[in-house]
Amino acid sequence: MTARLCGVIAVVLASLSFAAYAQVAPKRLSDWLLDQPAATGAYPLGLSWRVPEEAAPQALLLRELLASLSGRDPSVGADPAALRRLSDWLRSLPVTGRVALSGVDARWLEVNPARNPVIERHHSVTLPSRPRTVTVVTGQGDRCPIGHAPGREALAYLEACDPEAAGQIDLAWIAQPDGRIQRFGVARWNREPQDEPAPGAWLWGPARGSGFPERVSERLIEFLATQGPAPDGGSIALPAPRSPAA
Repeated sequence: MTARLCGVIAVVLASLSFAAYAQVAPKRLSDWLLDQPAATGAYPLGLSWRVPEEAAPQALLLRELLASLSGRDPSVGADPAALRRLSDWLRSLPVTGRVALSGVDARWLEVNPARNPVIERHHSVTLPSRPRTVTVVTGQGDRCPIGHAPGREALAYLEACDPEAAGQIDLAWIAQPDGRIQRFGVARWNREPQDEPAPGAWLWGPARGSGFPERVSERLIEFLATQGPAPDGGSIALPAPRSPAA
């Protein structure tokens, strides 16, 4: 491990000492959930359990992702300006140490102890407010918050944020607000049954031939899943579904 990476990890570990809910004594997640007062607008699906020991592998993941986007990877043929925008934004994001959970229903966790983790003293838990948007990360390296619409699938959001890519997106990656990562075929030739993005989801679906290899897409969505729900921003409305051709 290089001295530079060690320094990055040290900074990350230090930054994780502050969180919304610092744990006082070890307890099961189910107990932590039952102890929380009812809060209007709370979004349990976006709950984040943050473990400092997970910061090091996540810092390494970010380092590898940035190396792929540096312009020195011959397998990445995306527009250099888009790579710079994407890299600059990723550098601004924290390494959180977030660990995905199997569920956040306290009673379900109680009867499934193997999936009911212990929240240790040095861990933290954040419980966000319910977001109103889904955020698309475009192949141009920009973010596009768009109002969540029940019943709409990933492709609708991707094409709304990048109309020029309509008909050119084969695969969509979703980081759901609970940290689950999903990949679906969305083109006519490879379309799959799929879950719709939940409020706060991150979406990535570069156009065919845009120069982003699948391994880069996988690293990107894996890192975004550690961020928790995508924050609301100035959003656009999702267009109404197109009527099927007669």
